[in-house]
This record gives sequence, C-alpha cells and structure tokens, in this order.
Amino acid sequence: MTLITNRARNLRNIRRFNKDFMLHPETVAEHSFYTAYYAYIIALDMRQRGISINPELTMRYGLLHDIEEATTGDVSRDYKHATPEIRKTMEALGGTLFARMIDTYLPTTKSKIRTALYSGWADAKSDSEEGRLVEFADALDALVNMIEERTMGNTTMIGKIKLQTDHLLQHYSHDPAYGSYLREIKQYGSKKTKRRKNDKTNGI
Repeated sequence: MTLITNRARNLRNIRRFNKDFMLHPETVAEHSFYTAYYAYIIALDMRQRGISINPELTMRYGLLHDIEEATTGDVSRDYKHATPEIRKTMEALGGTLFARMIDTYLPTTKSKIRTALYSGWADAKSDSEEGRLVEFADALDALVNMIEERTMGNTTMIGKIKLQTDHLLQHYSHDPAYGSYLREIKQYGSKKTKRRKNDKTNGI
C-alpha cells in the first residue's frame, strides 16, 4: 500500500501549464483536489435541485481523474485534444500506464482496491452525469487558475482566459444544469478583473 501511495505523491511535483509562464504554478496534486472539491460542491447543489447525481462518487472521480499523470506527467491540452483520435489514443495510453502502475505497486491480494482505483479513473472519463461534471470541474479549475494568474499581473493569461471561457460556454451553455454556474464564473472573472484595475489605479 505504501508504494502506490508514494507513487501518487509524485503528483505534487508535476506542474500544470508547463509550457506557459506562470507566477504561481499549480501542481497536478493541487488541481486534483480542486477538481474533486468543485465537483462535490456542485454535485450537492445539483442533487438539491432534483438532478440525479451521486456527490460522493463525483468527488472520487475528481480525485482520480488525472492519477495516471503520476507516471506520464502533464500533457498539454493543445496536444492531447488536438483531434478526437489523439484524445482517444492518449486516454487509452493513460489507462494502460495507470493499470501498469497498479500492477507494479499494489499486490494482487488487494483486488477490490485495484478495481476501485482503476474504475474510478476510467469512470471519470465516462458520459455519466458524474463524469460530465468532473470534466466541467476540471475545465473550471483551469479557468480559475488563469484568472488568479491574471489578477497577479500575468498578462499572458488574457487570451487564454477568453479561450477557456469560450470552451466552457460552448460545451455547457446549452445544458440548464450548468447555466447558473457559468453565470457565476463570468461574474467571478469580472470581479477579479475589476479589482485588479482598482489596485493598479491605487498603486497597489
């Protein structure tokens, strides 16, 4: 058990957006936590609004959705999502490497744990309500990270924020379940930008 938990700790050393200039680089470990947290909170709210979704399962999926990067490292979205074929190939390769990681570090006597880990990772990529929410939370964390970088003065994020916002709107604006969250995201970005302008005006 110690071996596979130690391997997962490698996520704290893997930087996201590794080809971009970042003032405060986010690690995959941090990203996994935020994705799981956002997904869990939103799932609780969705269930309260009558949508059939399992918050605990969603949180597990969020926690495991990038676990293979303990072996592969972070791969640029521009490359990973360049075409549907490349995305499918990359996901298959990630699954193969994660399965190999499980085989290497977790004994066969722990069969239930092995199955839960792999299915949690695989189901995070599914079209289920939980899998879809994890994909949303994943993109949401990327956007929040970009906005925070921008408020710290990283002007290279300006174009990326627009692209990421457009991505979320394109994939989720037609779904009533996500409408309120998209509005909150836009308000969050506007408030952060306004605060940054005020700080510059006041010489902060």
